[in-house]
Amino acid sequence: MSLISLSLCGILLQPSLTPAPMLEQVYEDTYGCLLEVAEASPKAINPNQLYRYFPGDSKYWPVFTADHIPSKAFDSYIDSNVKPGIVIPLSSTKNFSFSTYKAFRSAVKRGAIVIVQGQTANQSELYSAATFALAVGLRPQLFLKNNHLEDSFLTYESGSYLFNNESNTLHLPVPNGLHIVQEKTVIPLSSTKNYGSGLQAIVNPSFDPQIVESIEYPPLGVEWTYAGSHFISSPEGLKTGPMGHAWTLITLIAVPIGVFLAGDLPNFFAMGATTISYVSVVFGSLLIGLFIIAIIRSRRS
Repeated sequence: MSLISLSLCGILLQPSLTPAPMLEQVYEDTYGCLLEVAEASPKAINPNQLYRYFPGDSKYWPVFTADHIPSKAFDSYIDSNVKPGIVIPLSSTKNFSFSTYKAFRSAVKRGAIVIVQGQTANQSELYSAATFALAVGLRPQLFLKNNHLEDSFLTYESGSYLFNNESNTLHLPVPNGLHIVQEKTVIPLSSTKNYGSGLQAIVNPSFDPQIVESIEYPPLGVEWTYAGSHFISSPEGLKTGPMGHAWTLITLIAVPIGVFLAGDLPNFFAMGATTISYVSVVFGSLLIGLFIIAIIRSRRS
């Protein structure tokens, strides 16, 4: 794939794909100058090196995946009064066992902040996972997007979103800092520290006193709509209507039923989506049956 050249404040960058207009605007707002197509040049740099030209105070926030929650690094940050983020596995993952779930519950009780992630630009995938996480006591306060920042993001609901800079290396990375995109906060995430200005989430970092001294928490809180019910999750708690609580309860019931029907431990979240339809049918059938019985008794009396 051929590279393109972009000019930002006179600095030439070479991503592989032209950025979406939304991401262009983020760059222009962050660095204060236009991002323009330029002639190819051997002096162009990798976009990941751009931070070297804009030095400033760096802020960090540690984020851990399921396999790193038992690590000494995670314990060290907790012991240092740091509340790290913990990322719920993708809904397509088939290894989210109840032992892993217990590890997540324990981490939340110790102060960890739950992050639900989505693999694609499909909103329903992300919002379904958020509802299931909520139902089992893992209330999310951030979302993680594993696809690049594109204009379809405008249709997402308000809240704080991490964007994984290492999942789409052909695109421009989201620059360090907090970026506001139509009432949504965008924060970059990667596995390496970049000493540029602004906040950066670091996934599975080793314990680093420098990070502890430079901790800055992203704004917490997300919103989503599932099955017609609106949910708002913030540090203060959860806000939703009666139907939202009902869907959460139905989902909570669906999870153990799915385990029983499958005979083993299926995908923790995906089986919830499958089983919830069966629970809804059974529940509706029972209500109809009770209604018919009430009518028959009423006529006999």
